[in-house]
Amino acid sequence: MRQGRVGRFVSPLSPAQVEYRRYLHGWRWWILRRLRLRIDGRRCRMCGAEDALQVHHSVYTHRGGSWLGELFDLITVCDDCHSKHHGRT
Repeated sequence: MRQGRVGRFVSPLSPAQVEYRRYLHGWRWWILRRLRLRIDGRRCRMCGAEDALQVHHSVYTHRGGSWLGELFDLITVCDDCHSKHHGRT
């Protein structure tokens, strides 16, 4: 088991989580992320914020397949809206 930020032990990552983290560090994601930020005018599509932006997969239908399909599966959101979307606020 690996140790979490505050010293608690958390379960190891699943193979799918390991693969997704590897994907997020790859060149394809680097390119898609920058394209989506540019298309969205470097603003959160939900609230218009310009700070603390993330690129979020709204669905994973095209991940690793069609570049254009994956680009349209992405949305630029700020940290707050991303947390709200996942119910973390």
